[in-house]
Amino acid sequence: MRGIKLKRILFLIIFLISAPLYAKYNFRHCLLLPVIETGGEALGYSLFLELERELKKGGWCYYRSNSKILDILNNYQENLGDHLNSPDVLKIIANTTNAGSLIKISLINRGDMTKIQMKIMGENGSDILFQDEKDLTSDRENNLALTAIDWLNEYSKKIPYDGRVIKISGEELVINVGENLGMTPGQYLKISRAVGKKKHPILDEVIWEKREIGTAEITSVRPFKATAKMTGYLSSEKPQIDDWGISGEKGQSEPIAPLAKKEQAPRYGYLSIALDFGGGSQTVDIYNFQNRFDGMLFGARLKGEVWLTENWWAGMDVAGRVGTLGSNNYLPDDNESRGYFKIKGGYRFLPTGFFSGPQIDILLGWGSYFYRPEYVEDYGPIDANFWGVLLGIKGVIPIGKYFRTSLYGDMLLSTTKDKNGPPGYFLELMFNYLFKSFLTFDASIAWWGNSWDNIAPSTDIRYKDFSLLLGATYYF
Repeated sequence: MRGIKLKRILFLIIFLISAPLYAKYNFRHCLLLPVIETGGEALGYSLFLELERELKKGGWCYYRSNSKILDILNNYQENLGDHLNSPDVLKIIANTTNAGSLIKISLINRGDMTKIQMKIMGENGSDILFQDEKDLTSDRENNLALTAIDWLNEYSKKIPYDGRVIKISGEELVINVGENLGMTPGQYLKISRAVGKKKHPILDEVIWEKREIGTAEITSVRPFKATAKMTGYLSSEKPQIDDWGISGEKGQSEPIAPLAKKEQAPRYGYLSIALDFGGGSQTVDIYNFQNRFDGMLFGARLKGEVWLTENWWAGMDVAGRVGTLGSNNYLPDDNESRGYFKIKGGYRFLPTGFFSGPQIDILLGWGSYFYRPEYVEDYGPIDANFWGVLLGIKGVIPIGKYFRTSLYGDMLLSTTKDKNGPPGYFLELMFNYLFKSFLTFDASIAWWGNSWDNIAPSTDIRYKDFSLLLGATYYF
């Protein structure tokens, strides 16, 4: 038995090594790999057959079936998942079958629930062209197939071209796509060339960079081929074999991702509301003797942004708090209200080029803080307003697919002539959890303060606040 297995392994190695080691990217040539299943429900084989029937119908994918490879791989189900996670193994399979899209599906059965995961890999075995996962709890056998087919259709819309140039004769081009994808005579194509690729910061999917060469008009079509003639050039470059033919707006420059502006529906900004729980204090220094009032404060905050472009934005923050502050010198307790108003705008740097990746905001604006005690005494509670120019910065970092964190800080350069003192400050550490593509739940911690020096001889006042904010953000 052991000898038979060794012969099979040697056959696979000889068979694969003898295959051509170079394969051109062609995402419309696809191969369905064996379904990896854990949990013992035996749903994987029927799912494989259903998807194979669907892919053989044609449409977006020229199905690349290689029964010899699949038969050998199926004999190693115990560690097949490990083999199919190896880029080297996937690369050899892709080169052997000339498949540019390797479809990997895994099922994890847990009682009455099955998790289905799909990854579509590129021919180098490491590029992720598409991935998704879902938990199914009812009618699983039928819903597994429907879910996988929906994902395959979604992936087909992300393929960055309709066809590739396979032959050139002067101004005449032959594209390896035809009536099967709706090509018709008189239709115009953009001819582009792939010049690079980068990885999406959240989804890990590959994004292709292209350069437009010119335009062409389809002159004749066959079921799986089309002839086109160049009608214009955008540079001195001429079309080459494997250039892309793109009809209309094909594909997306960026995959759908959490907190991204360019999603299924465009996003133009957000509106956020949060409840505020925390503390506050007011300290009066008189010849190094302190009257201090502090206690719990409660309130709410409303803020929002409008995205004028991908990089330029404008926003507004409004917050109010109320509570009772007690004295350390047997003065009466004070019922106080305080808050702030800010209007600001700025420029958003996108270090990776993705809206849903890391962000750095530089902002400029105008702000105002108010402090309103119920009663006012010379050395007890004192009301005050601070307003002036805001300068600030904000950094945002995604953590996986559903979380991101941000650190925000600004300074208030007070323009009130009678309030000398250092700039006011505001710091906030925020965490966001993506609940829906348009909704996040938020939690943050914030600190801020203002100072009024020399309100009277050798008398200074310091106002400080601390907040725990819990809320939600709606992206519109």
